[in-house]
Amino acid sequence: MDDVGVVPALALPPPLERGLALLSPEKEPVFDVDAFLCSRTYGQDVQTILKELRTYSHTLQERLVQVIHDKYRDFVALATMLNVDAGRIKALGGDTDMEKARGVLQELRAALGGIQDELEREREASAQARIDKRNLTALLDIDAGLDRVQAALRGTHVPIADAALDEVLGKGTESNETDVPEPTSDAPLVDRMREALREYLCVADLLDKVDTETYAAFLAALQPRVHAARRALGTESETLLQDALHTLLHDTTDAEGLSALDLGLQTSRALDASATHAALVQMERGLVAPLLSRGHTENVLSADVYADEAERAQLHTLTGLMFGDAADCAAAAPLLRVLDGILQTAQSLKSVSRISERVGGGALDVFNDVLWRTASGKLMDEHGGTLFFVGRPDAFHRNYTLVQHFLEALVRAAPSKRAAAAFRAHEATKALERRWQLSAFFHLRARETVTDLEAALRTPAPAAGFVHGGFAHLLHAFLQPWRKTRHVPVLAAREWRLSLHILSRYATWLASVTPAASESDTPSRSVTPNAPSDDGMTPEEVRHLQSQAALLSDARLFEERVRTSFRAFILPKILGEHEAEAVRAAVSDALDASLGHAEPLAPRIGRVVVAALQRKCAEPLRHVRAASSQFRALAAKQGAPQASAFIPQIFLPLRQFLGDGAVAKDVRQAWASEVIDSTLARYTSAVQTITRNLESLRRLKRGTPALQDEGGDSGVYAQLRADIAALRADVAALEKEGDIVVESGAWASLEASVAEA
Repeated sequence: MDDVGVVPALALPPPLERGLALLSPEKEPVFDVDAFLCSRTYGQDVQTILKELRTYSHTLQERLVQVIHDKYRDFVALATMLNVDAGRIKALGGDTDMEKARGVLQELRAALGGIQDELEREREASAQARIDKRNLTALLDIDAGLDRVQAALRGTHVPIADAALDEVLGKGTESNETDVPEPTSDAPLVDRMREALREYLCVADLLDKVDTETYAAFLAALQPRVHAARRALGTESETLLQDALHTLLHDTTDAEGLSALDLGLQTSRALDASATHAALVQMERGLVAPLLSRGHTENVLSADVYADEAERAQLHTLTGLMFGDAADCAAAAPLLRVLDGILQTAQSLKSVSRISERVGGGALDVFNDVLWRTASGKLMDEHGGTLFFVGRPDAFHRNYTLVQHFLEALVRAAPSKRAAAAFRAHEATKALERRWQLSAFFHLRARETVTDLEAALRTPAPAAGFVHGGFAHLLHAFLQPWRKTRHVPVLAAREWRLSLHILSRYATWLASVTPAASESDTPSRSVTPNAPSDDGMTPEEVRHLQSQAALLSDARLFEERVRTSFRAFILPKILGEHEAEAVRAAVSDALDASLGHAEPLAPRIGRVVVAALQRKCAEPLRHVRAASSQFRALAAKQGAPQASAFIPQIFLPLRQFLGDGAVAKDVRQAWASEVIDSTLARYTSAVQTITRNLESLRRLKRGTPALQDEGGDSGVYAQLRADIAALRADVAALEKEGDIVVESGAWASLEASVAEA
């Protein structure tokens, strides 16, 4: 495509640098000023070119200074040489052929290079000679070391293998000195073994350093003697271990026995893996298995780890509930005997385990590969058939708890952190943990808890401060998964979900037993207005209202005990030894979301209870209008008016309801205020009706003098005021009895209604 209309790029001159052709003496011996200026005119003016030249001049000066600094010593040496040879150069300058002198210098340089190469070859040869000398010395030391090993073990000296040495040196003789003579030394076995091991370790170290390719023939000739020394060391090591194990079997802290064991294990470890394995097998048969077969002679793991008396007392303090009988610790005696025997053996073998750990670490792990492997096999053989049977949940949980405490105690007996970590990762430990059917156990317990709860909710009875026994059963079921005889730490998440399920059942059950508003419309007993006989509510009605009100008190108490028990009892078991704030916040939020049903319950129950009390307290007010004619007839016959007979009956239902004091004070006061306000308002309405009737009669009689009866009207007002005063006194007594304070504005309206015009 043609670049039509495209503006060409501006051709700028290259920057001034060392490789520029116009500035290179090799390419331009004579600097051409005109050519240089012409090459810089594209896109530049004279000032720019001048500035560029000055910058390049400074760059050249800096490079020159740097070269002088770097080559200062060379410049000084050259100047010194020129100064020394100045006279000779001047004398020869006119007569000497420089090409001839240059040729002589090159010949001398070549001769010096040859000498340098020869010196380098000599240096390499000298280094190789030193290596050969070191290897030969090592070979001689190996031969002498094998002699010393044999001497330490058998008390004899076998001369060097002449065949191998002659072959290395180029001589063809043969020798078969590989047999180990019979022992002749009377030194103790421990001393001989210690000396032999020291010499053998030196030999092994030298064998690792020798050039195996160059001296393969000599090393091959030494192999029979090396194998013989290893066999002899292995045999003597087995004998030494046997003696040490026999001593330790009677006293695992015997110093001589432990010292001999240490030496024997070091020897086995120094030989090879098969010798190490043989030492472990020998320790299992000669020490560990016999100690385990003895059984326990003292209690190491107490059955108290499963006892729950203190926990049951704590739960009773938190909830007021009883949590069944104490755990049966006696049933764990057979299992405890086996576990105690293993722990006692581990305690007695602490010194042995430490020695094996120090000598061989994981390759010589007596604690795990001997003690624990043998002990776990013994545990499976004796209790494997019943230990993991989940069909009996109580026994299963007891076995699991005791075994977990046993494993923790065994880990503490480990000789090192490495051994403890290896114990947790050991195949025997993993196999033991896999046998526990924890999921099946949890499902059995969960089904048992839910089934028992549903049966208890169908036939509840008052318990632990709850009027409605269902709350006690719900609280019991909420805490049941966390009891010592049921809780499994690895199942804490499932147990918490089960507890939340119990709280969700609490919400549905509470909704089912909460009364509806229609339940307040219970029929009242019929009364005759002319002959009032109200004596408040029947005992059944009182119990019914108090039972409904107790739902609120029980719900508040239930949620309070749930929160208290959660903080003091459940949360520590969820967190364990770790203070995880995220976990704490998550479970606390879940608990808050599952509770909070008590406060919304207050308005619902309040409406039912208050409506029933308002209706009952309003029934005696029917006598206010019916008695107005009686007030007029009696006004002339009596002096100071007495309170009417129905006045004490007005708030008798409220007094009966508040009698047990089970309702919280704030709720009790709110409900009483609502009932009193409503009743006083109705009373005021009845009084106002009477006064309006009196006023109508007064206006009617005002034009008929024979019908005027001012004294009768005054008597009615006096009687009404007496009734109101008696009612106020009755309310004051009610406040004192119910420990409440009712501030009602309805009193002012009621008293104003009986003021005579």
